[in-house]
Amino acid sequence: MKIKMFHVKHFPPGMNVEGEKFFFGFGMCAAFFYSWSFIWRYLEARMRLSEISRLQRFPKVIYQGTIEHFSVLLGNALIGFWFVAIGMMGFAIIHYAYFWQGSKSIYVMKRLPNKMELYKRVWTLPLISLLLCAVTALVLWFIYYGVYILATPKQCLPLNLWPLW
Repeated sequence: MKIKMFHVKHFPPGMNVEGEKFFFGFGMCAAFFYSWSFIWRYLEARMRLSEISRLQRFPKVIYQGTIEHFSVLLGNALIGFWFVAIGMMGFAIIHYAYFWQGSKSIYVMKRLPNKMELYKRVWTLPLISLLLCAVTALVLWFIYYGVYILATPKQCLPLNLWPLW
């Protein structure tokens, strides 16, 4: 019920936003799965560090060298979230153009006592999606950095963990 009221108050009246929700959901899933490319690059870099010593009775893994910096391994793994956010910003143009169609309700929106009503209905969904994309990318960045620090042997970490990007 509350979601329905949110739709009524914050989206252009009569507009079907299901297509935008599908674009956002599909884009977020695709960006999430693309972000796993960091894990692939990290595992490859970690395998380059290891060497199996068979000099003893039981094989032992020996780590030597240093792993690439986090920024190199991360690469563009999180760029999909920014593509989704930019794509959702394009829907603001569609929302604004929606008011110019048919009965030209743009004139009614501009005469309302609350002058911000038009902008609220145009920008709510794009800004919420931008915020969700940014938060998801930030959370994944922290998770991937935690994997990088905790799963890499201490002797293989670079001396300067925060080089200039």
